[in-house]
Amino acid sequence: MLYEGKDIVLRCPIIPTLNDCEEHFQGIADTANRFGKILRVEIEPYHPLGRDKAAMLGKEYRLAGLDFPEKETVADWIRCVESMSRVEVRRG
Repeated sequence: MLYEGKDIVLRCPIIPTLNDCEEHFQGIADTANRFGKILRVEIEPYHPLGRDKAAMLGKEYRLAGLDFPEKETVADWIRCVESMSRVEVRRG
């Protein structure tokens, strides 16, 4: 296997209203806990920076109603995953 013996950082994009729920956070923690080579989990908060690019390409931006999550919201996500995980969890 290509990654056998390699250390891994598990980067997890979190999009409000789509996957910012305890069930998803539990899945992240379960994955991190299951594999011994995962160094840490990085929570990657949603950002709307693709909005302008979609407009330039004439594409619909399906997440148009979302904006940057509040810092405290991101901190809550991190604390939630931390409480279920045996590896370091931080903002990516």
